[in-house]
Amino acid sequence: MIVSPWRKDLKRIERAIVVTTINAPTASLRELASHSNQWPLIVVGDSKTPTDWALKGAMFIDIDEQRQRPFALQPLLPENHYSRKNLGYLEALSLGATTIAETDDDNFAHAWPPQDLEPRVKGVEISQRGWVNIYNYFTKERIWARGLPLQEIPRRIENLGAPVVVRRALIHQYLAEGDPDVDAIYRLTVGKMDHIFRDRIVILAPGSASPFNSQSTVWYEGSLPFLYLPSFVNFRMTDIWRSYIAQVCLWASDERIAYRGKGVYQERNEHNLFHDFLDELVGYQRNEDIMDALVKLRLSSEPSDAGANLLKCYVELSRMGVVPSQELALVQAWINDLALARQMAGTRTDV
Repeated sequence: MIVSPWRKDLKRIERAIVVTTINAPTASLRELASHSNQWPLIVVGDSKTPTDWALKGAMFIDIDEQRQRPFALQPLLPENHYSRKNLGYLEALSLGATTIAETDDDNFAHAWPPQDLEPRVKGVEISQRGWVNIYNYFTKERIWARGLPLQEIPRRIENLGAPVVVRRALIHQYLAEGDPDVDAIYRLTVGKMDHIFRDRIVILAPGSASPFNSQSTVWYEGSLPFLYLPSFVNFRMTDIWRSYIAQVCLWASDERIAYRGKGVYQERNEHNLFHDFLDELVGYQRNEDIMDALVKLRLSSEPSDAGANLLKCYVELSRMGVVPSQELALVQAWINDLALARQMAGTRTDV
């Protein structure tokens, strides 16, 4: 087991929150750090992150310390890209975490980080085949999530009165109120940014698809291999296309995803909306085709084949020209690093 000097005294953990940032410690990160006794906070830096970054209660991994880690993925990841968050996931896994929550540095806790650590939840289950505009189940306002194909926005809502059931969901997406995660077209045309959502849980059965993001998302054991964020796509697509892959891989094992209200309140960092639109343009063009291709793949239902399923999805995206072939080397490195991280966790004891 390789342990760099700065982390010899770190204890084994059961859960962690992972964030990446290029900013000085924000008020929202200070709030998260105040919960570090329950939810250890791992913050991944990048080349643009201030070199004097420090926050009590946070485990900060700067770019130099990342290079000391034994993970094969590290030297392959581009700098100044959101995908460096992958190293935070691996760090959490190497410390023993079996539940990983993630957010961004501009999200304030509402009912988050979560107190319930059980993937089984009681909620309304939606079994509508194809795309679902998840916001329709939380508000009467006309709003759609970033990553929902534009063709699906007018789609008729079904099963609003579906019965309440208890199901296991291995990924829980908590909605962001205030300035939620909508696409650039919504921001440029509607622009309403003071949303409050209904406090409920909506469970999507296999075959019901909805994009989810990395703003306030909890991943449980069984979904962790699908945390991988692709590097050779732009920032606005990396978590969205990841969500497509994660859903399809979970469907192969008859697993579900839950969407929950009252997650975080976002005070969004400054964005150029037209630049966001340009970054999202490839999504508007390819989102529907990507999911159509992924659902046609024959994936294994065995949990031990999660890595193989993940790689198969990226091979298909490479064949389609969605990601370049060089992405496949990173996916394989991630799969190998998952095994290494678990090995490291297995040899760690509380100190």
